[in-house]
Amino acid sequence: MRVNEQAKQNTRRALLDAAARAFAEQGYHRTPIDAVSEQAGVAKGTVYNYFTSKDELLRELVREACELASAAGDAIPDDAPTEARLQAFIEANLRWARRNRSLALVFARQLLTGDAQVKALIGDAAAPCVEKVAAILRAGVDRGDVATLAAPEELALTFIALTNMLLLQGWEGPRRWPAPAQLPAVATTLFLRGVAAPAA
Repeated sequence: MRVNEQAKQNTRRALLDAAARAFAEQGYHRTPIDAVSEQAGVAKGTVYNYFTSKDELLRELVREACELASAAGDAIPDDAPTEARLQAFIEANLRWARRNRSLALVFARQLLTGDAQVKALIGDAAAPCVEKVAAILRAGVDRGDVATLAAPEELALTFIALTNMLLLQGWEGPRRWPAPAQLPAVATTLFLRGVAAPAA
């Protein structure tokens, strides 16, 4: 009997959720592909009916997170202040991170300190996020409220790295700062204005 489309979508979703749990609990490299099928409660090896590899599972999980953040960035008008658009982007990322806390921490750690292979996988999958932030910054440069210290893509990577560092510090650091609710404002303010005193 042919499996209907809804059943396929449900199985695919179960495999992604299982991969998220497994990567968070065991780490990406220590998670065998069969563990994902087992956690999803499906036949061993079923994952290959939906994904070509463990790498593809990871890319898809990152892509989903990026889609949410990019959609939030799109929800703010193009002519809104750069600060408001960047904060909206972080707030959407944070909503995803709260629902997927363990996996969000895995992504943040890997982006900052992971090995080259996993960094490259996450970086490739996060390309739409980087481009969304770069577009926001490009518009800010055009309006004159963002300095052109580097190419927008390089500034975007710096902003995303800063945000991930603050996320880890707030969730895992000894002082737990900034609080999650403060993260969008703190990350955006530090990135756009640093810690310099306002000009007289």
